Amino acid sequence: MTQVPFSVIVQAARDWDEQADVLHSASRNLAQSEVSELGPRVAAAAARFVETWRVELDALEREAISHSQALSAVRLDFLLTDQQASTDLRDLVPWAER
Repeated sequence: MTQVPFSVIVQAARDWDEQADVLHSASRNLAQSEVSELGPRVAAAAARFVETWRVELDALEREAISHSQALSAVRLDFLLTDQQASTDLRDLVPWAER
């Protein structure tokens, strides 16, 4: 069984949240780009390029959010399991040892 320290799980969830924020910002910047200023010869190609990358960034953002949420759920599961195990252990030891 591989054991991952609780602090590593917490930090990894934060890191994925930060990545989602960066990806959201990049997607928003692309969406606000003015490709029409590039001229009629390249505007259509630039618009397709921007849209393709915006869609990709949005998908990556959703994936980063999903990873963060999964790690947060694992963190909560570990916490609840640890609390239950502690309670179960206390129930097994003599009253004077509690």
